[in-house]
Amino acid sequence: MGFATLYITSMRAEQILWLICFMASAFTIRYYTEGRYFMQGVIVALLSWTFVTVIHVVFYPVYVAHHAEFRSLVGNNALLRSRGVLAAIDAGKALILCLVAGAFAWVVGTGMRTR
Repeated sequence: MGFATLYITSMRAEQILWLICFMASAFTIRYYTEGRYFMQGVIVALLSWTFVTVIHVVFYPVYVAHHAEFRSLVGNNALLRSRGVLAAIDAGKALILCLVAGAFAWVVGTGMRTR
């Protein structure tokens, strides 16, 4: 998914795809674990977003070239057009989506019957 965000998806579509991935991981967490669903969902999401942020920062020129939303967000300000700003934006998204992934895992984990 990390490399797909470089070339294929827009920033808005990326969020929807991540929600789908987190739902899939919630069911996987429920199937393979016995408890602590929220914590495990948060950890899976955190690892995933760390991987994606590293890809975005390493391939920064490619990301900026394919994401007009990011270019319009930072404008022509040279200080805002940096890898650090992209990493900070990704960290903000990660914070929110880690909680969402943990919530999905908790709902699926506690809402399903035992195996």
